[in-house]
Amino acid sequence: EVLSNNKSIEHIDLGENSIGDSGVERLVEHLKCNNTIKHLGLCDNNITSSGADHLRKLFTSNHCSVNSIELSDNPLKDEGLDLILQSVSVTMEHVWIDDTGMTSSCSSVSTALHKIKSIKFTLPDNCDHINNSLANTTVLEELVLYDGSDVAYHTMISGISRNSSINRLWFSGGHLDHPTVSYLVQVINLSKSITELHLDGVDVAPSDYLLLSDVLSVNSVVKKISISCKYEQLLLFKFLKKLNCTLELSLSVTDEAKDDNQFIREVEMLVAEHNQSDGVTTPLHVELR
Repeated sequence: EVLSNNKSIEHIDLGENSIGDSGVERLVEHLKCNNTIKHLGLCDNNITSSGADHLRKLFTSNHCSVNSIELSDNPLKDEGLDLILQSVSVTMEHVWIDDTGMTSSCSSVSTALHKIKSIKFTLPDNCDHINNSLANTTVLEELVLYDGSDVAYHTMISGISRNSSINRLWFSGGHLDHPTVSYLVQVINLSKSITELHLDGVDVAPSDYLLLSDVLSVNSVVKKISISCKYEQLLLFKFLKKLNCTLELSLSVTDEAKDDNQFIREVEMLVAEHNQSDGVTTPLHVELR
């Protein structure tokens, strides 16, 4: 009843509340009478294809105002994903569907790339069909690729190389081997649209961070970089010292590293050195978490 009569709430986050399909059904019934809710957070709620069908009914109703939905960590599988992705309209701006059981047979994600501005999904081993759609979409602005293999990431980078609309690119989890990083460097160097690069918990060799820095140090298009990496890789400070663009560095380290006084001093010296360098317009930000 509160949702039905609401005139001000725009954001609902029910993540990790185990609402299940029945909870989604009840939620949708109220949202059908609401025209102010913009965002639905439903991550990790044991929602299956049955719950996805209820969401489909919401997205195809005349009064749906939702333009952002997060469904990560739900066992939707291809059937549920098809119901959702085929029903979203061009007004949908943000969709998270990582860790939902998507396989290479899910074709609806390819179609969704032509309607959604921002999407996050787990890469299946065979993603050729997604790669082809990625090359042709002119709508997508933010792409978050999650937990991909070297082969899958390499395939997607091929599509990115032919895309001109993506400006925020994320690699989250998984592994980037040397040939894939080399290809990524080549693509970023030639891209006229990618302004942000985020490497979030991706397994990348220290030497390949240097390879990235060689390009980013002279790249005038990329303005924002976010890196979350292993403690051992943080000691490779040459990567950071070469950068002349805006850098947001998020460091994921162990509790032992946080107590390592020598490591902390090295980080502080690096930050001070970078921020005092000529031409630096945005100070280096480091977060130990």
